[in-house]
Formats: sequence, C-alpha cells, structure tokens
Amino acid sequence: MSDCTSLIQQLEEVRTRSAAMARLRHSGPAAVPALLQALGHPSEGVRWAAAKLLGELGQAGDIGKLQPYRADRQIGYFIEQAIHSIEHRAQARVTSAAADDPASKIVGRTADDAELMNEVVQASDWTLSGGKETWSVRVPLKEGRGQTVRCIFQPPSDKATTLVLIYTECGPATPALYEWALKLNARLPFGAVAIREMGGEKLFIMVNSFLRETVTARDIQKSISRLAREADALEKQLTGGQDQR
Repeated sequence: MSDCTSLIQQLEEVRTRSAAMARLRHSGPAAVPALLQALGHPSEGVRWAAAKLLGELGQAGDIGKLQPYRADRQIGYFIEQAIHSIEHRAQARVTSAAADDPASKIVGRTADDAELMNEVVQASDWTLSGGKETWSVRVPLKEGRGQTVRCIFQPPSDKATTLVLIYTECGPATPALYEWALKLNARLPFGAVAIREMGGEKLFIMVNSFLRETVTARDIQKSISRLAREADALEKQLTGGQDQR
C-alpha cells in the first residue's frame, strides 16, 4: 500500500505520470485502495489517471465506491467508462462460468484483435483498415475534415504488461514547440501529447493506452472518438487549419 501511495504522488507530475501508471498497472488489484483514494485528489490529472486505472483493475465490488464520482465535472465521463469496463468483465466471467458446454463458452472469452476492432467500427461511419498488430480507423469529422487513429496491439510478453496503444498524428513537431506541448499535457484530462518520428519527420501525436486483457470495444470506441476530436483541434493550431492526415 505504501508503494502504491508513493506512485499516486508521482501521478501529480506530467513527466512521471506515465511510468507511475505503468507500475500501478503492474501492481494489479493491490493498487485499487490507493486509486480509490486518489479520486478525491485536488489534481485533475491524478483523478483522471486513477479513474482510467480503476477501469482496468477494479472489480464489481468497487462500482459502488465509484458511483459518487460520476458527478465530477472533469472526470465523470471517465468514471462512467470505468464502471462500464468493470461491468463488462464481470458479465463475461458470469457468462463463461454459467456455460454448460465448450461451444457456449466462446461467448465469455476475450475477443481476438480482429474481432475486437470489427466490433469497434460496427454501426459507425468509421473505416477500418490494416490488421495483425496495427489497425487504422478513419474518423470523419465536421467541416469535411477527418482523422486517422491507429491502434497497435503489442504482442504478449513475459517481461512486460501487454498494452493496446491508440494514437493519432496532430502535426509537425519542432523544438520551438516542445515546451508548449509539455505545458499542454498538464492541462489534458485525456491522453497525452508525445513525439513520434515517421518517415524521417518528427510529429506530435496524441496517445492513449489500455491493458489488452481488460480492454473492451467500448473502451477503444470512446478513446478513438475523443482522440480524433482533440487531435483535430490541435492540428488546426499547428497547421493553421490545414487538414493534413
């Protein structure tokens, strides 16, 4: 518990937040009590990180403790996401346990990457392409604009927690804007701005991540939708309104 409390403190700083979240994920259910306490933290960034991690690590018995925070104007959306993720996992376990034969148990198993991504774009106007470890989703936006969001499924490993990385490009990254991007990260309640080199060009990207074993299609849908809107707004600032990607 003391280690988790120390990691919660590291969530306060943008530069240490990502590493602290990864270590809290690795702690598993042992981190839940500290994360629940962190929902009352004065920092919006800490509350956001706690809500996101609780969606991955929380159990059905934690839902009642999450309910009061749905009214939080900054993180209420993410609390609802967390509750849905917990309920989805609980229902999958019940379905699997109640099945009488191997064929029916398929309903309760974790969807493979292709099934998950096809469910993500189902009943939407999004376009899915790619496959295997990397998928691309083209999201139409207002004013004829659009944003391509990429989902990377890390291969399973005994040495690291397997993640799903979701990111989208925002525009060219120049050293003159690095400080601006770092300050922007401190104000973002969702995702983070990072730098990625592609084809010899450095680009700002907006990125989010989930544990592969607990992520749901709804989690990915909401992340793609939010990243597309936020990144497009950032792209307008970086390019003067040009819709590049």
